[in-house]
Amino acid sequence: MKKILTVLLVLCLVFGMAACGGSGGDGGSGGDGGIVSRVDKMLNAQGRSYDELVTGSVGDTLTNSFFEFTVNSVEAAEELDGYTPQTEGNKFIIADITVKNIFVNNNGDKENIPVGNYDFTILWDSEEELADEDTWAYTEFTDGMYPDDVELEPDKTLSGKLVFEVPADVNDFGISYAEVWDDEFKGDSYVVECQL
Repeated sequence: MKKILTVLLVLCLVFGMAACGGSGGDGGSGGDGGIVSRVDKMLNAQGRSYDELVTGSVGDTLTNSFFEFTVNSVEAAEELDGYTPQTEGNKFIIADITVKNIFVNNNGDKENIPVGNYDFTILWDSEEELADEDTWAYTEFTDGMYPDDVELEPDKTLSGKLVFEVPADVNDFGISYAEVWDDEFKGDSYVVECQL
């Protein structure tokens, strides 16, 4: 009954704001996505946090819905165990990271979670180019790297090195993680601000 009342109240709010919004205001479908898309996201959230940006620095522990993670250190290298960046003039960024599984499901039970280097991207802004969110960590190619994909047990930690490739002039960047749930719901984003 509570869910029905909540949905009805939200629908009244949507139609009320749409009626007052006109075609150019928040009630329309332009601009920031419109009130309907915001309400849709709110309903799909099911109590989950979303659209927040949490930032930290090297050494800080950031906590998301699935795990805690700490970027312990960052360094640059022109080669790593005989490997060089794929693009000439680029360098490697090597981030030592530790992740701890803190996930608790809706029943209050702790669960294994899948983790891997695919969880993290690197963001930067340079004269050369603006990085986008598709700048992922390298897959595992040498010892000591953070794994490609593993199941992490509750309360267990996993450490390793994330390896990224950036233009040689990049010295300020962010190591980023964005929550994506099994139902494709996008939660909050987390960025560790780094400087060489």
